[in-house]
Parts: sequence; C-alpha cells; structure tokens
Amino acid sequence: MHYILCIRNKHCINSNHYGPSSLSSNTDSASHWNSINTSIVLNDGVQSPVFGLGVHGIKPGKETIDAVHWALKEGYRLIDTASRYNNEESVGEAVRTSGIPREDIFVITKLYDDDHGYDETIAAFSKSLIYLGLDYVDMYLIHAPVPDKVVPSWKAMIELKNQGLIR
Repeated sequence: MHYILCIRNKHCINSNHYGPSSLSSNTDSASHWNSINTSIVLNDGVQSPVFGLGVHGIKPGKETIDAVHWALKEGYRLIDTASRYNNEESVGEAVRTSGIPREDIFVITKLYDDDHGYDETIAAFSKSLIYLGLDYVDMYLIHAPVPDKVVPSWKAMIELKNQGLIR
C-alpha cells in the first residue's frame, strides 16, 4: 500500500519513506517536473505518474468520459477518482475505451468516509472495482481517516493488495 504527497509538484514523499522519492530519470532539474511524463518509483517498485487528471466535480457520464479521453489523448497517464465523486463508472468506461493498454494507465480511487472498518473497506473496494469495470486499481487511498477505524481499514487494504486487486 502506498500514497504520494507532492508539494508544488516538486518535493514528493511516499508512505514508506519520509524523504524525496526516486525519480524515474536521473534529473532533479525544474524542467523535469514540468514534463507530463514525470513519474516516481514508489518503495514497493510501482512507478506512478506525478501529473494526472482528478475528476472531482465532473458530472458522471459523457462529461467525465470526454474529460478522461482528452487527458489520455494529451498524454496524461494518471486518473484520480473516488467513490464519493459518483463517476467511477464513467472513469472505467473511458479507460476501457481509450485504446491505451490498461497497464499504461494509473488509476486511483478512494475509500469513502462512511466505509471504514475491515469488512466495510473490502465491500466498498469491491463495489468500486465493479463500478470501474477494471480488474485492479493502481492505488486505493483513504479519503479521510476515521478515528478508531484506520487500522482495520488499512489491514483490509493490505489484504486487497496481497490479492493483486491493488497494485
């Protein structure tokens, strides 16, 4: 399980290492961070694009599908959605119909606040995967931590990763 925190798209840390993450190329120049192709390698070896399209606030259906298709056509390879955005189905459809191999697109979705707890996380993730119509997601995040339920939710996410449902 991993997450990325980027400040001004320049200094990134991940959940397993508190310091600069590994860049996918050997440059730290400012121009490197301006490239749409910039990515980082997370501690578990997964390569994640730094730039992507977040679909918060985009209406489900044609509006989301068109936005994701445009982003992918322009070279973005990270799409960020969440169950609370109510557009996971449209994101999944756009990914599946984009003509770009699934393994080349980094899909993030998130656990909604009301779905914390071990069993609840498993059920919510399963629902998200069905809505997306994908075999796996690249990253599954806790949208907002709920006191006393973070650890059971995290354990469920580890189990989902071990099953290959989260990369």
